[in-house]
Amino acid sequence: MLFNTPKDLDMKKFNSIVDEVKKQVTPLNNVLKGKKWIVGDSITMADIACASALTPAFQLVFDAGFRKGRADLAKWYEAFVALPQVLSTAGSIKSCSKALKPTAPGTAAPAKKETKKDDDEFDDLFGDDDEADAEAAKKAAEAAKSQNKKKKEKKPVIAQSLVMFEVKPADSETDLDALAKKIFEIK
Repeated sequence: MLFNTPKDLDMKKFNSIVDEVKKQVTPLNNVLKGKKWIVGDSITMADIACASALTPAFQLVFDAGFRKGRADLAKWYEAFVALPQVLSTAGSIKSCSKALKPTAPGTAAPAKKETKKDDDEFDDLFGDDDEADAEAAKKAAEAAKSQNKKKKEKKPVIAQSLVMFEVKPADSETDLDALAKKIFEIK
């Protein structure tokens, strides 16, 4: 087990496990050189088993840079997830563009450095509007009103209704063709 609780997270151990997983797929990349599937020209259980086992890694840690270095592996995996059978059962599976790193709760993400902005330049979303903001808002509202007047009036949209009938035959002996003709006569 990597960690019991997020506060017990050992990043060195986590990184060594990720590195080991990345090393383990290098032989698979070598096997796939010049091939579409692991064994032969069509998909086999080997492809299904390997791709299923590697899906979390492709979604979480095999980032775009890693996949670029193992182009045969990436091409094979993308061909697998594009199969109609995979799409219909698992949905669209996307590979990560950047590897995810775990964080313990209470640790903040690194703050983005703000440049050329003071605290006075930020909007206060919860009140404390000053008079300058109110005047600017009035001017913006007036400009929007005058712009709306300039626009041409659009033609009114005529609403349409769609009525659907659900028809169930009374029994198995009902002539469905005759019933369909009666239904299509309804205007």
